[in-house]
Amino acid sequence: MSNIYRFAPHVVHFQIPQTLIQKLVFMKLDELKLLNFLHSEFQRTNRSEVTLQADAISGKTGIHPTNLGAARSSLVAQGLLLIRKTGKIITYVCTDPSDRTPVPDGILYGGRINFDDASADVLRRYFEPQLKLCKPTENGIKGCCPFPAHDDKTPSFSVELMDGGGGRWSCFGCEKSGKLIDYEVYLSEDAAGVTISRTEAHRRVADRLRVLGVKESTKRRLDDIVYSYCDEDGVVVSETVRPGGKKEDMYRRRPHPDTPGRYIANTKGCANLLYRLPEVIEAETVIVVEGEPDVERVRGLHLIDAGSSEVAVTTIANGAGKWLPSHTARLAGKWVILIGDNDLDGKGLKHMQQVKASLDGKVTDLRHIQLPIECRDVSHYLENHSAKELIALVGEDWLDPITEV
Repeated sequence: MSNIYRFAPHVVHFQIPQTLIQKLVFMKLDELKLLNFLHSEFQRTNRSEVTLQADAISGKTGIHPTNLGAARSSLVAQGLLLIRKTGKIITYVCTDPSDRTPVPDGILYGGRINFDDASADVLRRYFEPQLKLCKPTENGIKGCCPFPAHDDKTPSFSVELMDGGGGRWSCFGCEKSGKLIDYEVYLSEDAAGVTISRTEAHRRVADRLRVLGVKESTKRRLDDIVYSYCDEDGVVVSETVRPGGKKEDMYRRRPHPDTPGRYIANTKGCANLLYRLPEVIEAETVIVVEGEPDVERVRGLHLIDAGSSEVAVTTIANGAGKWLPSHTARLAGKWVILIGDNDLDGKGLKHMQQVKASLDGKVTDLRHIQLPIECRDVSHYLENHSAKELIALVGEDWLDPITEV
């Protein structure tokens, strides 16, 4: 297994988390094959995420394509993976099974080169050596197309050079166009028309930019807090970001549909999902709170319900008052505990009353817990109260009384 876990906060040196060792005993063969293969890729690249196509995984692991989805979903449900989809390409993210959070990368703890940050001078030095008859133009440079499939005798390839422009290029001869990753893909084409993958092209661009002096992007600071909203298969649909951990600067974003690792700063067209939906689906008892930080705080208690199953904790995006019938449908037939905020304006109480009304008659049983008035929210409550006290507040007929922090 990969030593990428050495960057996880719960792991000492190069050890494998104990929670992972326990899970390995009960894994199915396809799950073990997939996890082992992905960890070899994490190890090889010294990164906590890899972007792969299904046929590439099947070819390397021997897992039948029809079984790959089930193995992937199981690993996601166990908290061992997080995935993002870009068309048919899936990015697999290694998670720390101790708390199901992404493991930081080995390179600058998650630093990424933002290709669009490259300056005009860097872009000129990136393209110029490969362009014959290269000469400056009004907004960049122009030269003979360097692609093997295009025997260009007169300059038909142009590059737009500007700071932050990303190196947009086009060739009016072969009618290809794109940016840096596309450039490396077309540049690799052999006589049979075979090219490298976009994943490999991404790596080549990053390596070349590093040689040219481009540093890892500082736009996403290490103290940014990101909360990912996934669908039932563990695919990231949208995210809530708190830059520097600050609530007042919070914004929502979605993965770029065409560029792995990039995001669009809105959630247009995204489904409004429950936070940590895969865990909610698996659980019999679910605690609904207000806000992702409260979810993570309560999840850290590892509460167990009266049926000896782990309790899921969830919330919704965009704040109070945004509860939808689709959220209710996901909780149908479950035991649900509501723990709202004590806002001075009563907004938190009103929100939980709306949720309660929506769930009434749809769930197996429902309990609405109101925190002591001096506590702003459940995180504030847990600053001065133990897990045992929270369990007593909810009721030992619902939660296992022996659970400890």
